[in-house]
Amino acid sequence: MRILIVEPQPEAATVLQMLLGEHGHTVHLARSVDDARRLVTQWEMALVLVIEPAHGFETETLSTALRTAGYNGRILCTQRLGNGVDMLPPH
Repeated sequence: MRILIVEPQPEAATVLQMLLGEHGHTVHLARSVDDARRLVTQWEMALVLVIEPAHGFETETLSTALRTAGYNGRILCTQRLGNGVDMLPPH
């Protein structure tokens, strides 16, 4: 599965990128809305994972930019709780 992680702070996404890669996923990192838009037009992403709060841009702005670029897949936002703990939203 090809996954795009959107996180302006690369340190926060590096461990997740490594873990997903170890499980056979191809992971791309975007540090901005423009990076994310470019990557979804270059590659067919199965999932876009946004780590919130995403410093430097609004999630709604990102979502609109991805949809405008033709991405119709899932956009999953995590919620940063502090102390390095992230939580996925309930299904």
